[in-house]
Amino acid sequence: MAVSFPRSLVGAGFGVGQTKFALRRADIYAPESSGVVGGVQLGWPRWQGEWEVLCKSDAEMRAVEAWVASLRGGIKTFIGSDLRRLTLAAYPSGVTALTRHAGGAFDGSATSFSLSGDRATLTLNGLPSTLAITAGDFIDFRWTTGGAARRHLVQALESVTASAGVAAFDVDPAVHSVVPTSGTPAVAWVQGCGTIMRLTSETEIGGSSPEGYGQVKIVGVEDIRA
Repeated sequence: MAVSFPRSLVGAGFGVGQTKFALRRADIYAPESSGVVGGVQLGWPRWQGEWEVLCKSDAEMRAVEAWVASLRGGIKTFIGSDLRRLTLAAYPSGVTALTRHAGGAFDGSATSFSLSGDRATLTLNGLPSTLAITAGDFIDFRWTTGGAARRHLVQALESVTASAGVAAFDVDPAVHSVVPTSGTPAVAWVQGCGTIMRLTSETEIGGSSPEGYGQVKIVGVEDIRA
């Protein structure tokens, strides 16, 4: 089962220094003699996260080292999140105190969603009446395949306000085809967003003082699976 990181460590009192969370693309650009530049996307854009974990004691250093070891390099998975955007920007304290447009508690999930424009335009239903979504906010999709939990993460490209609990906006990347929209569809969330990741070889356990003061750089890349 994927373990949340770095939220789990932050919740346990570990310090986190600089972080980076961005799409990693492998695109090729080919300028033509006419001046036109053609572009080709190689593979699907995937989120990459980098977190600098600051350890203040030998016990903390050992705990982080053990967490890294538990993932066996890139064999096991974890849930990576952008610590700056765990909830919608307009609601820094979270959205769970809000009420859905049709009534009932709002846990951060849409009751349903639809896709258009080659899956690049997302419509969320069942939101609070005038919920504000800001450009840069995250939405993640959660579903289960064969008993295995799956996730996929996209980012809003524009700021919109829901009307009667419905919000439509463009996202990047487009929602991947692995996200099911029929049968047992995925559920779209706007609270506590993250995606399933695997460690990369850039993960590095740094040096530490005899007292245990040190830092560990965690680097993960999104693992997209049906």
